[in-house]
Amino acid sequence: MYWYLQVVTKYAKFKGRAQKKEFWAYFLINLFFMVAAMIIDLVLKTNFNLETNQGNIKLPFGYIFLTYTLAMAIPWTAVSVRRLHDTGRSGWMLLVLFIPILGIIWLIDIFLSDGTPGKNRFGLNEMEIKIV
Repeated sequence: MYWYLQVVTKYAKFKGRAQKKEFWAYFLINLFFMVAAMIIDLVLKTNFNLETNQGNIKLPFGYIFLTYTLAMAIPWTAVSVRRLHDTGRSGWMLLVLFIPILGIIWLIDIFLSDGTPGKNRFGLNEMEIKIV
């Protein structure tokens, strides 16, 4: 939960670096909250209905999920950009998500890779900073 709160408090901080642990801890806790929001939508019956020629289709998400997802869009983008910075890449590389399937696979590979050791053009590697 510490890493989730760290990311949320750095709400729109796009400069600097985010280590692998910070990104993935935030990702997993955020995923848990998204699933919880879906369940709450289903329980409260606030999920969306999609009208088709064959009838109504109830979607598994609704207003609570949508509100939470929109609120977390900027922190997710910011931590993703900082994670790309940690690997020595520009935050603009996040736009590769618009390439179907391959873009997502490529980004997951980058997010799983280790950051560049020492200092890169985006700052110091926080894992290597030692308190004396």
